[in-house]
Amino acid sequence: MGKRTWTKLIIVILIVAAVAVGLSIRWNSAGKGSDPVARWGRGKLTISEGAYYGSRMNRVIESWQQAKGDADFDSHGRFKESCRTLLVIDLDKQAIWIEENGQIQENNTAAFPDGMNWKLYHATPQGNKELSSRLVLKFRGLNSSQQTPEAFYLVGTGRGSGHMSFQIRSSGGQGGYHPGTFSLQPYSSSKKIENPYGSLLVTDSEYEQYRTDGMESKARAVTAIEKNKANWLQVEKSLYGQIEGQLLSAGFKLRRITIQPGPDYTAGHAEIRGSSKSFLYKIFGSHTSVEAYLNIDYLENDIWYAKSVSHPRHPIMPRPELDLEFLVCPEGPLSNSEEREFIEKGRQKQEPTPIPETNWKATLPNGAIVQFIGVCENPSAGKRWWGPDGGPLDYVPYINTEPYGRPREDRRIYEFAWRIERPAGTNATTLSFEGSTGSYYRQIHDRYGNKVRDGLSAEGAGFDKSRQKTTLTLGFAARAWQTALAIEDAAGETTFRGKQRVALNPPVIENGQIVVRCYEEYRSQVEDCQTDFGLIYIEDSATKTVSLGRYEDDMTDNEDTGLREHKFIIDTLDIDQIEGVCFRYRPYEFVEFKNITLIPGKDQGFEIELGKQ
Repeated sequence: MGKRTWTKLIIVILIVAAVAVGLSIRWNSAGKGSDPVARWGRGKLTISEGAYYGSRMNRVIESWQQAKGDADFDSHGRFKESCRTLLVIDLDKQAIWIEENGQIQENNTAAFPDGMNWKLYHATPQGNKELSSRLVLKFRGLNSSQQTPEAFYLVGTGRGSGHMSFQIRSSGGQGGYHPGTFSLQPYSSSKKIENPYGSLLVTDSEYEQYRTDGMESKARAVTAIEKNKANWLQVEKSLYGQIEGQLLSAGFKLRRITIQPGPDYTAGHAEIRGSSKSFLYKIFGSHTSVEAYLNIDYLENDIWYAKSVSHPRHPIMPRPELDLEFLVCPEGPLSNSEEREFIEKGRQKQEPTPIPETNWKATLPNGAIVQFIGVCENPSAGKRWWGPDGGPLDYVPYINTEPYGRPREDRRIYEFAWRIERPAGTNATTLSFEGSTGSYYRQIHDRYGNKVRDGLSAEGAGFDKSRQKTTLTLGFAARAWQTALAIEDAAGETTFRGKQRVALNPPVIENGQIVVRCYEEYRSQVEDCQTDFGLIYIEDSATKTVSLGRYEDDMTDNEDTGLREHKFIIDTLDIDQIEGVCFRYRPYEFVEFKNITLIPGKDQGFEIELGKQ
């Protein structure tokens, strides 16, 4: 190839590269300094726009569903007329909201995305029907096994190749953005469903009456959490736009975003994924997509702080992580000095603050260490925790806004928190609260809405209103298994510790499967031991025992004999490998946190005692 030809080729390559670089810079810089939120409502529905409106609308539907737990109902499961928490969807006003006794809940209101065409549908086994511009729904009945056979759909089209749709039933509802066209199918069920309560639809006359009655109702007191929620709703749109802007400035295009508030709305978290916008980066770069997980905190004066952190569920992400840190201020930009000041405040606020060690601690002979943390009235969010001796705590173990059980005048429900350090093999725990009328377990969360995973345990317990103290008993099984009964070829039976009847049958072949049947007296269980049915088998010339619980297929109670039958199907061994069946146990080692006060500020003689049941 001649010198002149080489020169031309080099010039062409340089020109092409310069054009590509120019396009790339222009493409990347298009997002810098621009406000993605300002572009919402025009053209194709953006990912952040769809995620924002979908999240807000879903949250209203979810809040309406949760309100069902506070309603009064009769012996037939029908909600009483006093249940007037309505879900309203109005196409003329382009909004969805919750209305209670004629009063709109401002914190449970969401607007529709601009520029879309919306329709309402009612689906029943008899067919589908398009509704008018307003849909009002009311709970009629409680029993989930007798749900009203109907569904309602809110569908929006007109901005892009997809659609937004939200489905609402008596048992739940959700929706969001979906690609393609919307297809409405008739309501169907695998069995015939009776209609014991009537349709959720509220008639026009009913609705007008509820609104008229609501004019006479007293204004409801605004709680601290509702104020927090109002602050969150004011900043939420800016959060979506700011995050998308941050990705654009870093040279990436938003592909997915989820932002969730924490339980008390003073913080939240975001999960995002972006891909490279530059085609040069796609050609020459080592990767084309990034991920980020953000913790978001409220600082003060409507200023919020967001920073990338390790993902709490999978710290090692499959894609490169994008490091982001920024402030969100809906009221306008801050000065450089103010920005530096609030960035530092945000960093300090997001510093890990582990729950401190307490003096209410016990070490069991098996090596388990238990710390009692504190007590609080349910729901605990916004309330002061206290120790077992009544002294106030200066920290919050976790945040919970969910009421446990239905409110009753003669009962109070408390939340208890403790931490356990388990030695190897301590996989079984039993607990009880003295005098409790009911217990409640829920997953606990930190202020960002992330699950608490540092060994902290918590449970709710209900007590008669007059009760002033309780005792928490915790038991741990960590010692080696002991055998109470073992059989090989013939059935066997024993009375375990003179209290509980136990019977074992040898393995048999039924329909080509290995089946083992074991029986225990479920009305007279021994509570100071962990018990288990074991399978004895040969593997690699060694005798081993494994819990039959891993094979459990069916369980049946016999009211006449008081025996519970466990049927196990063994699908990992041959019949020749099985040596027999056993009933085994290992005792619990107990610790008692005695006289825990249920009244803050009043010591009821708290003490810790080991070895009691």
